[in-house]
Amino acid sequence: MIASSYRVHKAVSYRAWLDVVQPQLNTLLSLLIKLCQAMIAVVRKLLALCLQKYLTLPDFCAAYGCSNRRSLQTITRGITFHVFPKTEERRRQWEVALRRDGFVSSGRTLLCSEHFRSEDFDRTGQTVRLKDGFVPTVFNFPAHLQRPEATRSTTTSRRAEDEPQPNVVSILNVAKTREMVI
Repeated sequence: MIASSYRVHKAVSYRAWLDVVQPQLNTLLSLLIKLCQAMIAVVRKLLALCLQKYLTLPDFCAAYGCSNRRSLQTITRGITFHVFPKTEERRRQWEVALRRDGFVSSGRTLLCSEHFRSEDFDRTGQTVRLKDGFVPTVFNFPAHLQRPEATRSTTTSRRAEDEPQPNVVSILNVAKTREMVI
């Protein structure tokens, strides 16, 4: 009899405790569910950003004939990639420097560091940055895209090319006089 009354008392106290604690447990459970939902939303956003960055088309250099693309191999070789400038004037300078007929850059168009001189970069921090105002100048263009070297156009420079230099003339004269003496 004592055992059965103990069980009844225990069952009643458990129910009383459950009546008191259950609303708190329900509140705690709903908070945990909301927290999990918020965490899932954050993870989804992070995954979307990662997919957008890493699963989009690979980043290739836009220069003619350049096969560099952003990869572990190019990173270990020290090749960096640089987005075209945002200002219209500077972006147009870069587009003209590429010598690609009808080429228009997009917001994600890149050039690799091999098309700039080493002094064009600021390497003081962890990130390699281009100094302001520099335009790509190092390209391996095919013959039909090469710019001809500028020829001298002034009459003075043409006359200087045609006339022999005084030192050359005097050396020739000395050589002739030695031949006559012998």
